[in-house]
Amino acid sequence: MLVESFLVFLGVAGILVPIEFSYFALQDYLIAAGVPVNHPETWLDAHIPFIPEFIWPYWAYFGFLGVSVWLPRNRHDLARLAGGLLFVHFLGFASYLLYPTAMQRIDIACESLSCGMVGAMYLLDPGYGLFPSLHAACSVYVIMCAFAYRSGIRWFVAVFGMSIVFATVLVKQHYIVDVPAGIVLGIAGGRAAWAIVDRYYERFARRPLPDGALLQ
Repeated sequence: MLVESFLVFLGVAGILVPIEFSYFALQDYLIAAGVPVNHPETWLDAHIPFIPEFIWPYWAYFGFLGVSVWLPRNRHDLARLAGGLLFVHFLGFASYLLYPTAMQRIDIACESLSCGMVGAMYLLDPGYGLFPSLHAACSVYVIMCAFAYRSGIRWFVAVFGMSIVFATVLVKQHYIVDVPAGIVLGIAGGRAAWAIVDRYYERFARRPLPDGALLQ
Protein backbone atom coordinates (compact mmCIF):
# COMPACT_ATOMS: atom_id res chain seq x y z
CA MET A 1 0.00 0.00 0.00
CA LEU A 2 2.86 2.37 0.82
CA VAL A 3 4.42 1.95 -2.62
CA GLU A 4 1.09 2.70 -4.30
CA SER A 5 0.61 5.78 -2.11
CA PHE A 6 4.08 7.04 -2.95
CA LEU A 7 3.56 6.58 -6.69
CA VAL A 8 0.18 8.32 -6.57
CA PHE A 9 1.73 11.18 -4.57
CA LEU A 10 4.41 11.59 -7.23
CA GLY A 11 1.68 11.65 -9.88
CA VAL A 12 -0.26 14.34 -8.01
CA ALA A 13 2.92 16.41 -7.61
CA GLY A 14 3.68 15.94 -11.30
CA ILE A 15 0.31 17.49 -12.14
CA LEU A 16 0.32 20.35 -9.63
CA VAL A 17 3.90 21.65 -9.77
CA PRO A 18 3.84 22.63 -13.48
CA ILE A 19 0.41 24.26 -12.98
CA GLU A 20 1.73 26.32 -10.06
CA PHE A 21 4.76 27.58 -11.97
CA SER A 22 2.51 28.33 -14.96
CA TYR A 23 0.31 30.40 -12.65
CA PHE A 24 3.32 32.42 -11.45
CA ALA A 25 4.26 33.12 -15.06
CA LEU A 26 0.67 34.09 -15.91
CA GLN A 27 0.53 36.42 -12.89
CA ASP A 28 3.73 38.14 -14.05
CA TYR A 29 2.16 38.61 -17.48
CA LEU A 30 -1.08 40.01 -16.05
CA ILE A 31 0.77 42.46 -13.81
CA ALA A 32 2.92 43.62 -16.75
CA ALA A 33 -0.31 44.08 -18.75
CA GLY A 34 -1.70 46.37 -16.05
CA VAL A 35 -4.22 44.05 -14.43
CA PRO A 36 -4.78 45.29 -10.84
CA VAL A 37 -3.53 43.10 -8.02
CA ASN A 38 -5.31 42.98 -4.68
CA HIS A 39 -3.72 43.21 -1.23
CA PRO A 40 -6.32 41.86 1.23
CA GLU A 41 -4.59 43.40 4.24
CA THR A 42 -6.57 44.24 7.38
CA TRP A 43 -5.78 46.25 10.52
CA LEU A 44 -5.10 42.98 12.31
CA ASP A 45 -2.12 42.14 10.09
CA ALA A 46 -0.15 45.03 11.59
CA HIS A 47 -0.51 43.45 15.04
CA ILE A 48 0.75 39.99 14.03
CA PRO A 49 4.43 39.64 14.96
CA PHE A 50 7.13 38.58 12.56
CA ILE A 51 8.69 35.39 13.98
CA PRO A 52 11.36 34.22 11.50
CA GLU A 53 11.82 30.86 13.25
CA PHE A 54 8.48 29.77 11.82
CA ILE A 55 10.12 29.65 8.40
CA TRP A 56 11.19 26.10 9.24
CA PRO A 57 7.68 24.61 9.42
CA TYR A 58 6.76 26.78 6.42
CA TRP A 59 9.60 25.29 4.37
CA ALA A 60 8.68 21.82 5.69
CA TYR A 61 5.27 22.05 4.02
CA PHE A 62 6.19 19.82 1.08
CA GLY A 63 7.68 17.25 3.41
CA PHE A 64 4.46 17.41 5.40
CA LEU A 65 2.45 16.60 2.29
CA GLY A 66 4.83 13.68 1.72
CA VAL A 67 3.90 12.32 5.16
CA SER A 68 0.39 11.82 3.80
CA VAL A 69 1.55 8.71 1.91
CA TRP A 70 1.46 6.86 5.26
CA LEU A 71 -2.19 7.73 5.93
CA PRO A 72 -4.32 5.60 3.51
CA ARG A 73 -5.38 2.18 4.77
CA ASN A 74 -6.64 0.98 1.39
CA ARG A 75 -7.14 2.13 -2.19
CA HIS A 76 -10.39 3.90 -1.36
CA ASP A 77 -8.58 6.06 1.20
CA LEU A 78 -5.82 6.69 -1.33
CA ALA A 79 -8.31 7.75 -4.00
CA ARG A 80 -9.93 10.15 -1.54
CA LEU A 81 -6.58 11.60 -0.45
CA ALA A 82 -5.35 12.20 -4.00
CA GLY A 83 -8.70 13.45 -5.27
CA GLY A 84 -8.96 15.94 -2.44
CA LEU A 85 -5.44 17.31 -2.94
CA LEU A 86 -6.10 17.83 -6.64
CA PHE A 87 -9.55 19.36 -6.16
CA VAL A 88 -8.44 21.74 -3.39
CA HIS A 89 -5.50 22.93 -5.48
CA PHE A 90 -7.63 23.48 -8.59
CA LEU A 91 -10.18 25.50 -6.58
CA GLY A 92 -7.34 27.55 -5.15
CA PHE A 93 -5.81 28.24 -8.55
CA ALA A 94 -9.23 29.22 -9.91
CA SER A 95 -9.63 31.67 -7.04
CA TYR A 96 -6.21 33.18 -7.77
CA LEU A 97 -7.20 33.83 -11.38
CA LEU A 98 -10.53 35.41 -10.42
CA TYR A 99 -9.08 37.42 -7.54
CA PRO A 100 -5.36 38.09 -8.19
CA THR A 101 -3.45 38.85 -5.00
CA ALA A 102 0.12 39.66 -4.02
CA MET A 103 1.98 40.12 -0.75
CA GLN A 104 3.55 43.40 0.26
CA ARG A 105 6.93 42.32 1.58
CA ILE A 106 8.42 43.57 4.83
CA ASP A 107 12.04 44.62 5.39
CA ILE A 108 13.95 41.88 7.21
CA ALA A 109 15.98 43.58 9.93
CA CYS A 110 17.82 40.60 11.38
CA GLU A 111 20.77 38.41 10.40
CA SER A 112 20.02 34.99 11.89
CA LEU A 113 19.84 31.81 9.84
CA SER A 114 16.06 31.85 10.11
CA CYS A 115 15.95 35.40 8.76
CA GLY A 116 18.21 34.33 5.91
CA MET A 117 15.78 31.52 5.06
CA VAL A 118 12.89 33.99 5.07
CA GLY A 119 14.88 36.20 2.68
CA ALA A 120 15.52 33.21 0.44
CA MET A 121 11.79 32.47 0.37
CA TYR A 122 11.04 36.05 -0.60
CA LEU A 123 13.51 35.76 -3.48
CA LEU A 124 12.19 32.41 -4.73
CA ASP A 125 8.47 32.97 -4.18
CA PRO A 126 6.96 36.02 -5.93
CA GLY A 127 4.23 36.21 -3.27
CA TYR A 128 1.28 35.63 -5.59
CA GLY A 129 -1.81 33.55 -4.98
CA LEU A 130 -2.65 34.44 -1.39
CA PHE A 131 -6.42 34.13 -0.99
CA PRO A 132 -7.09 31.45 0.03
CA SER A 133 -3.84 30.06 1.46
CA LEU A 134 -3.13 26.67 -0.07
CA HIS A 135 -0.59 26.01 2.69
CA ALA A 136 -3.44 26.32 5.19
CA ALA A 137 -5.96 24.50 2.99
CA CYS A 138 -3.82 21.44 2.28
CA SER A 139 -2.43 21.24 5.82
CA VAL A 140 -5.94 21.18 7.27
CA TYR A 141 -7.06 18.74 4.59
CA VAL A 142 -4.25 16.28 5.41
CA ILE A 143 -5.11 16.61 9.11
CA MET A 144 -8.73 15.83 8.23
CA CYS A 145 -7.61 12.72 6.33
CA ALA A 146 -5.42 11.58 9.22
CA PHE A 147 -8.36 11.65 11.65
CA ALA A 148 -10.87 10.25 9.16
CA TYR A 149 -8.54 7.30 8.48
CA ARG A 150 -7.82 6.93 12.24
CA SER A 151 -4.11 6.97 11.48
CA GLY A 152 -1.69 6.18 14.28
CA ILE A 153 0.24 9.36 13.47
CA ARG A 154 -2.81 11.64 13.41
CA TRP A 155 -1.72 13.75 16.41
CA PHE A 156 1.74 14.21 14.95
CA VAL A 157 0.10 15.25 11.67
CA ALA A 158 -2.20 17.66 13.53
CA VAL A 159 0.64 19.43 15.36
CA PHE A 160 2.87 19.52 12.27
CA GLY A 161 0.06 20.79 10.07
CA MET A 162 -1.10 23.51 12.46
CA SER A 163 2.48 24.79 12.81
CA ILE A 164 2.43 25.34 9.04
CA VAL A 165 -0.92 27.15 9.25
CA PHE A 166 0.44 29.56 11.89
CA ALA A 167 3.69 29.97 9.95
CA THR A 168 1.88 31.42 6.93
CA VAL A 169 1.21 34.68 8.78
CA LEU A 170 4.13 34.67 11.22
CA VAL A 171 6.68 34.82 8.39
CA LYS A 172 4.56 37.43 6.59
CA GLN A 173 3.86 35.22 3.60
CA HIS A 174 0.08 35.59 3.89
CA TYR A 175 -2.46 38.06 5.20
CA ILE A 176 -4.65 36.96 8.08
CA VAL A 177 -7.81 36.60 5.94
CA ASP A 178 -6.04 34.07 3.74
CA VAL A 179 -5.89 31.55 6.58
CA PRO A 180 -9.58 31.07 7.47
CA ALA A 181 -10.34 31.11 3.74
CA GLY A 182 -7.78 28.34 3.30
CA ILE A 183 -9.20 26.33 6.18
CA VAL A 184 -12.69 26.54 4.68
CA LEU A 185 -11.29 25.54 1.29
CA GLY A 186 -9.46 22.56 2.75
CA ILE A 187 -12.46 21.21 4.63
CA ALA A 188 -15.24 22.04 2.16
CA GLY A 189 -13.18 21.26 -0.94
CA GLY A 190 -11.93 18.03 0.58
CA ARG A 191 -15.43 16.90 1.53
CA ALA A 192 -16.73 17.72 -1.93
CA ALA A 193 -13.87 15.76 -3.50
CA TRP A 194 -14.64 12.77 -1.28
CA ALA A 195 -18.26 12.82 -2.43
CA ILE A 196 -17.15 12.82 -6.06
CA VAL A 197 -14.58 10.08 -5.48
CA ASP A 198 -17.07 7.93 -3.56
CA ARG A 199 -19.63 8.18 -6.34
CA TYR A 200 -17.31 6.99 -9.08
CA TYR A 201 -15.01 4.76 -7.02
CA GLU A 202 -17.96 2.63 -5.96
CA ARG A 203 -18.79 1.93 -9.60
CA PHE A 204 -15.18 1.20 -10.45
CA ALA A 205 -14.57 -0.93 -7.35
CA ARG A 206 -17.43 -3.27 -8.21
CA ARG A 207 -15.83 -4.20 -11.51
CA PRO A 208 -14.13 -7.58 -11.06
CA LEU A 209 -10.40 -7.83 -11.59
CA PRO A 210 -9.05 -10.52 -13.93
CA ASP A 211 -8.79 -12.97 -11.01
CA GLY A 212 -12.37 -12.23 -9.96
CA ALA A 213 -11.45 -10.12 -6.94
CA LEU A 214 -12.77 -6.66 -6.19
CA LEU A 215 -10.76 -3.56 -5.37
CA GLN A 216 -10.55 -2.74 -1.67
